[in-house]
Amino acid sequence: MEIVFDIPRLKLLLKDFYSISSIRTGVYDIELNEIAAYPDVHTGFCAIIRSNEEGLRRCKACDKKAAEKALSMGCEAYVYRCHAGLTEAVTGIFDNGKVIGNLMIGQIRSEDAPEQWECVSPSLSDLDLDLTELKKEFFKLPPVDDEIIHSYVRVLRACALSVWLEKYVSIQGESLSARLEYLIDNNLNKNLTLSYLSNQLAVGKTALCRCAMTRYGKPLNKVIKSKRTEAAKLLLERTNKTLSDIADAIGIGDYNYFTKVFKSETGLSPSAYRKSIVESGSRKE
Repeated sequence: MEIVFDIPRLKLLLKDFYSISSIRTGVYDIELNEIAAYPDVHTGFCAIIRSNEEGLRRCKACDKKAAEKALSMGCEAYVYRCHAGLTEAVTGIFDNGKVIGNLMIGQIRSEDAPEQWECVSPSLSDLDLDLTELKKEFFKLPPVDDEIIHSYVRVLRACALSVWLEKYVSIQGESLSARLEYLIDNNLNKNLTLSYLSNQLAVGKTALCRCAMTRYGKPLNKVIKSKRTEAAKLLLERTNKTLSDIADAIGIGDYNYFTKVFKSETGLSPSAYRKSIVESGSRKE
């Protein structure tokens, strides 16, 4: 099962949700890896906690437990208090009864709940953190009435249904590895950055890098270099294109860098490789 995320459309949806709620919202895969979020950064309060190794571990454990609870609730959203005293909510994105992702809102300071600093600080006192700075960031969070929070949660659930219906998140029949190979092979002349490939395939960067390692046994950037080198070899063997034109054709506009990449992959410079082909009589026109 290959789960595909339409990241550009998801980001627009998350931005819209934030514009009416001022609450950070994110889409996560079934393993709770963040796929997209708005805003990109955490609140100052959560950023400080997550900068601590143990704090980050607690955050992840809390989210995982909440997602498991939400899964048992089916189409309902689960509202909970995180380990640091903030209100959060998670709901599953389902396809034919199977969870294919999670939609989460969080980092909310509830106005009606007993979560003032005196109640929150004891749970964080054993972490190696600047509690004075943490307290300052805590009170920067705008308090939100519980009734309003539950209104946002109901909208969150509607968004989760829309995400599935509109195929923002979907199960793809063709494997990611096959689509990745096709995309690279047919776009070598383009700037194949990780962001570009991720957006084109509508899948997270982490999943994409993992896919490359699984299929090719090497990092994605090395896969692209190898494929560009193979394409350059064919052009050197079968055409009279100049080296600069070949460099442009395979997406490396800098001639010197092209020479460096080619030599690192083959042990020969492009001109030396072409000469060896001519001398061996194996050139194909």
